[in-house]
Amino acid sequence: MEDESVKRIIDAFSIHHALKQSSQLSPNIYLEKRKTLGIENINDLLHAIQNHLWIAFEHHKFWEDSVTQRKVKPIALKEAQHRWYLIAVDLKDDTIKTFGLDRIKDLSVTSNHFKPINFDVNQAYLNAFGIETYKPVVKIVLQFSWQQGNYINSFPLHSSQKLISEDENHKVFELYIHPTNDIIMELLKYGNELTVLEPISLQNELQQRK
Repeated sequence: MEDESVKRIIDAFSIHHALKQSSQLSPNIYLEKRKTLGIENINDLLHAIQNHLWIAFEHHKFWEDSVTQRKVKPIALKEAQHRWYLIAVDLKDDTIKTFGLDRIKDLSVTSNHFKPINFDVNQAYLNAFGIETYKPVVKIVLQFSWQQGNYINSFPLHSSQKLISEDENHKVFELYIHPTNDIIMELLKYGNELTVLEPISLQNELQQRK
């Protein structure tokens, strides 16, 4: 089975190749204007990850409006919800954490080496919607209107998604994910087109936030 990251790279290369080969094609393609921030550090981060080098940076917390100085052992980069994250061991407490690249400033790669860290990123985020995993995995059953269900079926919310029933009015899907804030915010977008059938706790959470 081909790795998902390889598929994404091939897709990106195919689009780039098509734009480069046809001068008549590029004026007819309109890209998303939202920009991903923090990607200017990707080359340095990859160098540090591949060579097992400590890095130091300023981390800007959005929710606290504060800045902290961090030294970490970088493990991997992960994309989630159109944002990029650094997965690393924070030397302050020797804990694996995620840092949004858009919140990293003044990055420096040190000459200090560390031993490779045994951490399975795919397994750790297997049931994550986005980057959050702070709640236990649960089965979530979602009932969408028939029309919205067609969109969800063609572009699944998560890799675990399965269509378990449908009729002329609805489509019902089953997922196994961490019921964190990321998925709650996503589900709120669908309004009356969506009914949460399971679990009751997620039903209540959405009702409280509407």
